[in-house]
Formats: sequence, structure tokens, C-alpha cells
Amino acid sequence: MADGFRAVPPTLARYRVPRALLRATAQTLRDLSRDAIEAVVLWQGHVVSEVVAEATELVVPEQRAGRLHFDVPLDERLRLVERVAARGEFILVQVHTHPAEAFHSAADDRLAIPRHLGALSIVVPYFARDWDGDLRATSVHRHAGAGVWEELPRGAVETLFEVTP
Repeated sequence: MADGFRAVPPTLARYRVPRALLRATAQTLRDLSRDAIEAVVLWQGHVVSEVVAEATELVVPEQRAGRLHFDVPLDERLRLVERVAARGEFILVQVHTHPAEAFHSAADDRLAIPRHLGALSIVVPYFARDWDGDLRATSVHRHAGAGVWEELPRGAVETLFEVTP
């Protein structure tokens, strides 16, 4: 596994995200949502240390979606895990859209793709219609275990992500 990590440590406190990946995420979510349905993308990457991870690739899974939900079928989830693991990386973050305000719904809790302790789920409001990749304009949630997702305060979001050139 990358840098000797066999799992994503729950102690991650910093995610390095290339600016181009943020721009691609915003555009892809707009394209998939078409201002009418929810959409999800994933950030693949590697763990640098117990506290730092780097997002390296935007992953667009096969998905079924409607105005108020998205679902990535089990066979697609298994294919993603196999593909990512073969590269020695992990699914670090899930990013998805909502039709209105950003929050983590009960369906989001159940259907989240990354499930490891400390996993991140970012919710972008209004189908990412006007989103430019600024993470402060989203709702960011961390998996606390046992299916519980906790919203992070704005100040924590600003220190959690380092946007790189």
C-alpha cells in the first residue's frame, strides 16, 4: 500500500487538494446534475502520514440518481475498491450535490461510499450550479463511526483542506 498504509488513519487532519481537481469536481458535478438531479464524485488519493493525505484523482462512479438521491450500485463500489487498491490508494472523500441547502441527510448517511472512521463527505448546494470549488461554500461532514456523520464547523473546514497549485 502507498507509503506503508493499509488503511486510512482516522487521525487525518489535513487534505492536500490540487486546485485543478477542485475545478474539475465543480464542473463534473454541474455536468452530471444538469440542474435537476443529485450527483456524486470521489477523490482518490494516498496517505502521506498519520495526519496528511493527498487527493490525486477525480473518480466518477457509475450512478443512479434522482432529484433527491444518488446511488452507486454494489458492483460499481466493488470495482472502484479493487481499482483504487491496485494503485495503492484509497477513496478519501466523497463530494455530492443537493437540490437546495447543503446538509447530510439520513440517505447520505446510509449510502456514503467511503465508510472508514474519519471519512469525509462534502455536500454542495443547488446542484453545484454556481459552485467554483470553494469548500467554504459547502457542508463538510466527518464519519464518526457507527454510521454517524458530524458536520464540521467552518473554521475546521478552512484548516482541513490545503489547496495546492
